Amino acid sequence: MDRPNFEMMVGISVPQQTETADLPAEATQVLNGFWGDQYLLAGKDLIIVDQHSRRVAAIIANVR
Repeated sequence: MDRPNFEMMVGISVPQQTETADLPAEATQVLNGFWGDQYLLAGKDLIIVDQHSRRVAAIIANVR
């Protein structure tokens, strides 16, 4: 997505209508500590979303 429909800050809830995908196993090895979480791409940023609370767990800028 180009622009998310929520404020991009750690701890903010991601709306249910916002599509997320499971974080690939290869990424979890590199990102240590985000096993089983989900993600979405917003512009050039990778947004990691806690799968249980749907809150932003991390924002990694300029990944693409």
